Amino acid sequence: MLESVYLTKSKVRSKLLGVLFSNPDKKYYLSELARLIHASIGNVQRELERFVKDGLIRFEKKGNLSFYFLNPGHALYPEIRSLVLKTVGIEGEIRGLVMKDREIGLAVLYGSFARETEHGESDIDLLVVSDGKLEKFYAAISKLESKFGREINPTVYARLEFVKKIASRDSFIEHVLKRPHRLLKGSLDEYRKKAA
Repeated sequence: MLESVYLTKSKVRSKLLGVLFSNPDKKYYLSELARLIHASIGNVQRELERFVKDGLIRFEKKGNLSFYFLNPGHALYPEIRSLVLKTVGIEGEIRGLVMKDREIGLAVLYGSFARETEHGESDIDLLVVSDGKLEKFYAAISKLESKFGREINPTVYARLEFVKKIASRDSFIEHVLKRPHRLLKGSLDEYRKKAA
């Protein structure tokens, strides 16, 4: 395994991978990455040099600026991407957010992000089932959008409404649940049983 991909060795490394894999098509300059992860330029540069040496990241110079970007041709790219997104990337952050919120009974990522066909401009679709007030949730989602530079679109249903949608075989819900999706919290079976 590559030395530089161990997520537990360095907070800077983990945060850096989280940002890069959350926007896989984007090219970043050094100071931009340092600002996004709240780390010194020197620490970020050292980690980037390790990634470049391992071949996970490429860089190109334009004038005085060096741009860094992921190398999707790297042999371990799919595995690293999956691990990063589920732990320190945007998926991990969303999972942490919904797990902390006791009002949320179910959270499911769907759409191009769940199918792994997204690009840097793709939004992230999130299905949430909750009977609670979600002001703090929406505020936290807004912060994640700023942090990762990605739009997150939550679709929220009350519990009873969601059960009725499953029971009536609502076309949107059927579409979401029949296609690839990632369960972040709760159990779909619980709602399916209530709908039966």
